[in-house]
Amino acid sequence: MKLSKAFVLVSLSISALAFASPDGITLRKKLSEGMETYHADVSIKMNMDLGGQEQETGITSKAKYSFKIAKPDDSGASAGAEMTSQVEKLEATGLMEMLMNQGNADDAAKKAVTVKGKMSDRGRFTPDKVAGDATSMLAGNSMMAMGPFVEFPDKAINVGDSWDQVIPKGPLTGKEDQKLTAKLVRQDTLDGKDVYVINVTGKLKTSIDTSTLPKPDGDATGTAALMANAKIIINGTSEISGDYFIDKVTGKTLKVTMKVTTKQNFEMPDMGDMKIDMTGVTTTTMTADKI
Repeated sequence: MKLSKAFVLVSLSISALAFASPDGITLRKKLSEGMETYHADVSIKMNMDLGGQEQETGITSKAKYSFKIAKPDDSGASAGAEMTSQVEKLEATGLMEMLMNQGNADDAAKKAVTVKGKMSDRGRFTPDKVAGDATSMLAGNSMMAMGPFVEFPDKAINVGDSWDQVIPKGPLTGKEDQKLTAKLVRQDTLDGKDVYVINVTGKLKTSIDTSTLPKPDGDATGTAALMANAKIIINGTSEISGDYFIDKVTGKTLKVTMKVTTKQNFEMPDMGDMKIDMTGVTTTTMTADKI
């Protein structure tokens, strides 16, 4: 059941120091040494067309994202950071439930992934290098695209202003940089705290060839070995719409709500040239753990 394991793994894969001035609002994240932890509840509903036979299926999961931030540099604009992500709970229905019960797909999906990088006072986490196997690649790139941080503009803005969110090119995001649009939509309160609400929207193109992903370190077994050797070509689009709730005082992201609508085509030339068309909707609610 090579297809089953590979498809499960790929499918699972598929804040602001703000102060007012006469010239507008400057958004910056206040960097300090310590830990920021977030929990995400994710619901995925999919419809897959397997050679003319449609299958409805779904996945629900809970994941933990921990960011260990080092002492900032002298300017306070950058700090070393280490992101660890891990799926804590995973349930599936329909076809995905059957596939998850095969082999070690469930264990592989719950494997903790750690990525080292830099955190900027503009709210971007940039991996130094997303190393390791396909699971690490998927986790790192997904955090860059839709994690708990939104990158702030380099200049002062007002409510209603927009700016670009650049998604860097890479093995999972294509050969060219892509852009989403961020917009400061309003000021609000959340759990008694004053926040800015930033809306992020746009469409990303998917272009993945799993055979080009880094090979796992050491002797790979099970799903990791499969992903290292399988050739699965994925093309499609993801339409994204989400809101980020940013603490006005600390710049920390307090909550994220996100909806992603996907249309993907899977081609498996090494498996009889099998093709699968998939549409899906993923909804995510991510909240910062209270200290």
